[in-house]
Amino acid sequence: MARKKSLLNQIADFVESLGESPKTTRQHQPLIQVVQRLREGVVIDKYTYVAVSILLMALILGACQGAASPIVFQDAPVPPLPVIHLHHGGQVYDGKEGSRCWPAETGVSLCADEGPFPWKVLDTALPVPVATGDSITVEVEADGRPDSIQVAIYDATAEQASDAWRQVIELEPKLELPFRVDLPEGTYFIRISGRWAVGDVAYKFKLAVSSPSE
Repeated sequence: MARKKSLLNQIADFVESLGESPKTTRQHQPLIQVVQRLREGVVIDKYTYVAVSILLMALILGACQGAASPIVFQDAPVPPLPVIHLHHGGQVYDGKEGSRCWPAETGVSLCADEGPFPWKVLDTALPVPVATGDSITVEVEADGRPDSIQVAIYDATAEQASDAWRQVIELEPKLELPFRVDLPEGTYFIRISGRWAVGDVAYKFKLAVSSPSE
């Protein structure tokens, strides 16, 4: 018991010296008060003694390392959902949202799948009138350029996606880029998808392709 008191007194002297230090924070005060009470002769069992000793050692180690600034973790801002438009002939065409998976808040993403082909949502969509060989500008509204951009082309008159699929074109991943329409006369659905590190989005458009005028 005398050994316990001797060790406790040594620790108490050190802790009380911390109490006089301007670097001592409010969270140290309860421990300082406990040690002071123990020095006054309060009887404790061995389990309480061990617990108090551990807390005191943690306090001592923290004091020896100095008063470090607290580390504050801030959530990274969630980027807005990208939007894809087409520009042609002085007009801007908005697409219909397709499949997407994008963060709604830090650590949480919302995902949605598009309906099966044929895409009825495009039945009433305003078609983009183009001629074979024309160039359309693809505009991506996003905080940062995508890692990849794909254009999938489908025959709008087909009943099944397997019959409608024509080709997939990889475009240069930029926020504004040209897309050349190398398609014969007809009506087509195109699906433009962009992929970023945090997620991916897709938009669908209808193209009305005519023969080039002579």
